Amino acid sequence: MRTFALIAISSAVLAAGAGPSHATTCDQAVYKCKTEANRQLDAIAKCEAAGDHCKKTGGEWIGPVTGKHFQLTR
Repeated sequence: MRTFALIAISSAVLAAGAGPSHATTCDQAVYKCKTEANRQLDAIAKCEAAGDHCKKTGGEWIGPVTGKHFQLTR
C-alpha cells in the first residue's frame, strides 16, 4: 500500500510541473498542451496548430490557451 501511495504522490508532483514550458521538443509541447487544455472544445486543433508553428520556426512555442511564448531547447 505504501508503494502505491508513493507512486501516486510522485505522479502528482511531476504533473504539477509538466507544462508545455517544460517540454524539450515541439511534439512534447503539443502532447502536454493537449492534456492541459482538454476541457476546451477546440483545444486539440489549437495545440496541433501551435505544434506546426513550433516545427516551422525551429522550436518557438506559443501557447494557444495561455499565450505564453518561449523557445524550446531542441
